Amino acid sequence: MKHCLHCERPAEFSLCCIVSTLGIPGRIQECTASLPFCSSCLQRVCGDGEGSLALPIREALQTALRALTEQRLNKMEPETPLEEKGNGLEVGQTLVRR
Repeated sequence: MKHCLHCERPAEFSLCCIVSTLGIPGRIQECTASLPFCSSCLQRVCGDGEGSLALPIREALQTALRALTEQRLNKMEPETPLEEKGNGLEVGQTLVRR
């Protein structure tokens, strides 16, 4: 049995969020990791977005968004040498995408 991320009681719910691109051909989607919650903690997160309780959700969404952004950028254009871009973000001679 899984336990709640916050209080270690038995988890009653598993929260996953899907982040998806819109308005571009070939939709790209990423799903967050599953986050187990008991009913009480999930209600607290939904009710007031309490900082410490909402932190794992924000972190999971940031991870999914980062992966989605990387996929989108890779789909749109291959890596380009900096001298062609001229934007000053250097790691060796490769453009850094964030």
